[in-house]
Amino acid sequence: MKSKKILIIFIAIVVALILAIGGTIFAYAMTDFLKSDEQLFYKYIGQVQEKLSNFENKELEEYFLKTEETPYESEGKLTVSVKAPIDEKISKLVNDLNITFSGKTDKKQNKTEQEISINYSDDVSFPIEYVKTGDLYGITSNILITKYLAIRTDKEDSKDILNQDDNESVINRSEKIILAIDNNNIDKKDVLNILQILKTSISENVTEDNYSKIDDNSFALILDNQEIKSISTKILQELENNKYLTKEEANKFMEKIGNVPSTNEEALKLIVNKNGIITLEVVNYVTIKIEFINNNEIVMSTQNDNNQEKLILKKNSKENEVTYKIEYITSKEENKDVFYFEANYSNLTSQIAKETYKFGMGTKSNNSEIIYDYTYDITKSFEENIDIKTIGNDNAVILTDMTDEYNNTLINTLTSKIDEINKTQMESLGIKENQNPLIIASPTGYIISWYMNLGYNSIEDTSLNNEMEIEQEGSSMKDIINRGRDFINSNS
Repeated sequence: MKSKKILIIFIAIVVALILAIGGTIFAYAMTDFLKSDEQLFYKYIGQVQEKLSNFENKELEEYFLKTEETPYESEGKLTVSVKAPIDEKISKLVNDLNITFSGKTDKKQNKTEQEISINYSDDVSFPIEYVKTGDLYGITSNILITKYLAIRTDKEDSKDILNQDDNESVINRSEKIILAIDNNNIDKKDVLNILQILKTSISENVTEDNYSKIDDNSFALILDNQEIKSISTKILQELENNKYLTKEEANKFMEKIGNVPSTNEEALKLIVNKNGIITLEVVNYVTIKIEFINNNEIVMSTQNDNNQEKLILKKNSKENEVTYKIEYITSKEENKDVFYFEANYSNLTSQIAKETYKFGMGTKSNNSEIIYDYTYDITKSFEENIDIKTIGNDNAVILTDMTDEYNNTLINTLTSKIDEINKTQMESLGIKENQNPLIIASPTGYIISWYMNLGYNSIEDTSLNNEMEIEQEGSSMKDIINRGRDFINSNS
C-alpha cells in the first residue's frame, strides 16, 4: 500500500504535464483520417487545453500586474461565521468577532504599512501595526510597546527553513518563515521552463506503443511501473540541474521512487474522450474522472473503497469582473466534509478595485455538524505617489541584531503583558481569560479547545475531559499557545 501511495505522487506529475502541454505538441487538420492512436490522443488533449484556456482572464492578469507596479491604499475587513456545539455566549462573541485592515503598499519600493485591529466588540479591541521597509519587517501595538519589534531578513538564512534546529531561537525561525513567505512568488518564465522539462522527460520515455484506441471517440495512454519510474527520475534530475530543486530535496524524492516496484505490469491508464472527458485509472487503486461543463466548470471526481471525493472549479466573468470558486467534497457513508475557496475581483480596470474572498469548511457526521465560513473584503485605491511609514534603528528594536538572551527576556516580558491585557479584555466581555474567541474562530482552535477543556463547549465529553486531566482555571494565553503547539506537534 505504501508503494502505491508513492506511485500516486509521480502519476499526478505525469498527468498534470500531459494536460498542460498536450495542445502545444500537435496541430491537426479537422479530419481524423489515417491518424495514429498517439496523434488522436493528443488531438483530444489539445481540445481539453482549449477548454482550460477559458479559465484565463486577461483583465485579471493586468490587474495583478498593476498591484505589482502601482502603489495603492487598502481597506479591508475579515468576518467569521461559526456553527458548532459551543457555549451560546461564546458562539455570539466568535460570530461578532472581526478584524479590520487599513494600509498602504508600494511593491516596487518594497514598502508596506498596515494597521490591524482585532475587534472583539464595539468597545474591546487589540490594535496591531505592521511595517515593512526593504528587508526590515516590524510590528508594534500602542497598548503594548512604544517601538517596533523588527526582524532583518537574510536571504541566505532562508534556505534552511525546512531544516530547523529544535534549539534555534524564535527570532531566527521567524526570520526564515518571513523570507519563505515573502519570496514565494513563481515567475511565469519559471513555470514555462518547468513545463518544458516535464515535456522533454515524458517524450523521451513514451513511444507509440504506449497509445491505444478504446473506441471511436476515446484513446488512451498506458504506462507501466517501470515507465513511471523512468519518467519521474528524469524529471527530478532535470529539476535539480536547473536549480528548481536542491540536491537534498531531489534525493529525498529519489528514495521514494526507489520503493516503487520495477515491473512491466500496467499501472496507469489515461483515457481521453473527444467530448472533453478524461478518465485516469490507477490500476487496483483509484479511478479519477475529469469533466468539462459549459466551458466554465471543471469537475474531478474519484472513488476508492467507498470513499467518494469531488473537486469542482468554476469561473464566472463579465465586463470588469471575474469570480473563481474551488470546492472540495469528500464523503464516506454518513460522513461528509466540504472545503471551499471563492475569489471575486471587480472594477479591475478602475482606480478603485475591490477583492472579496470567501473560504471555509464544513463537516457532518451522524448528528454533529460544524461549519466555518470566512469573508475578507478589501478595497484597493491606486495612486502614483503614496507616503508610507518606514522603520529603522531610530524607531525599532531590530531583534536579529540582538543577543538571544536579550530577545528571550524581551519576549517573556511582552508575553506577560499580553496575558494581562488579554485577561482584562476577556473579563470586560464577561468570559474567562482562556476563552478568547479568537482561538475558537479557527477549526484548529476548536480542536485544541476540546483537547484542553477550555470550557467553550456546550456538550461535555466527560471521557475526553477525564483522560486529559487538564484544569480550566488559571490557564493563561501563554499556556494555551504552548499546549496547542504540543498538541499539534504530537498529532502531526
